[in-house]
Amino acid sequence: MKKTVIQILFFFLAGSLSAEAVILVHGFMGFGRQTIPGFYYWGGFVDLEGELNKAGFTTFTAEVGPVSSNWDRACELYAFIKGGVVDYGKAHSEKYGHTRYGNYYPGVFPEWGEEHRIHILGHSMGGQTARLLTHLLKYGDPAEIDSSPEDCSPLFLGGKDWVQSVTTFSTPHDGTTLLENQALFNSVQYQTIGFLAALSRLKVISFNFKLDQFGITPSTDKPTSEITNQIYNYLFNKEAKDTGTWDASLLGAKELNRWVKASDQVYYFSWATEATQESSLNGYQVPKLGMSTVLLPSSFFLGWYTAEKPVRIDSSWWQNDGVVNTLSMAGPRLDSSDKITFFQGLPEKGAWNYMGILESTDHIQVLGIGRDMLSWYVNWVSFLYNLE
Repeated sequence: MKKTVIQILFFFLAGSLSAEAVILVHGFMGFGRQTIPGFYYWGGFVDLEGELNKAGFTTFTAEVGPVSSNWDRACELYAFIKGGVVDYGKAHSEKYGHTRYGNYYPGVFPEWGEEHRIHILGHSMGGQTARLLTHLLKYGDPAEIDSSPEDCSPLFLGGKDWVQSVTTFSTPHDGTTLLENQALFNSVQYQTIGFLAALSRLKVISFNFKLDQFGITPSTDKPTSEITNQIYNYLFNKEAKDTGTWDASLLGAKELNRWVKASDQVYYFSWATEATQESSLNGYQVPKLGMSTVLLPSSFFLGWYTAEKPVRIDSSWWQNDGVVNTLSMAGPRLDSSDKITFFQGLPEKGAWNYMGILESTDHIQVLGIGRDMLSWYVNWVSFLYNLE
């Protein structure tokens, strides 16, 4: 870990209680608390949400579309926190050919507002989702206001300083080169989708892909293969840009970075992860001993891939955590106007305070899966709660 505990504790002691809730946002293919009995996305066999609540921090685990675009996920996250029917926006839904309204959420923190702000912790693509939600709250969306002036969702109106801080872990702010290997990624995802759909159909788990807006609704009456193909075709349609796979790609991330910008009233923190080391044989980055076995094939690919287009990829991109290039995790750089600064003890609002690298920690372990991260998260949330 690059930054010292002393630096963090110094600021912790100088702070004062501010926000009132912590929202945990999962990444691509993530899931909610009730999906897998006894196992949690945040914490594995340790219930991180429950433990943070025990420590005195009001905490909620969001459940948004696991493979959806960050726009759709941000709209769902807004409804999940505040309560109400998901409104994906008239302009957006017409552009991408899906229904405008989604599911109803009762709201886990309906008092959310100027006087009751939140801290958002986003893992992987969940960090992109948190960025987009915060942008829409602050700046709104002119296209949505123009398309539905009479019934525009409050989310798209802007002017809302409702977020105290955003923390991203292992987030592909500039995309991941893993998506450049379509043969590997597509094959793995097809098998994963089929496996999850089959288990859900058998009611072993209750994994919900949340693609109802596209008319993709899992049903026990449908064969698993039909559901799998529907989801796969949605994700890997080369023309589709309203998907999680597009947003996490190099071009998709660049496009997002062009218009999603930081709010000057929000503290942004980014943590990077890595679980590779330079090979003495060829200079490539190879997995360290202890990396989660399931991540080894993708880590090897990330550790040597180079390209000139669509983005120049050289050896600086090779260090990785098995899913995302470490270089991509500090904050949005490609086509972004956001400022990234190394954290030196006092955080800066409106800029990405880069906290450094959690060393020898892969994309799964940072969640506390296969590694004890509980005290680390309690300390980090304590720090956030004491931001001025």
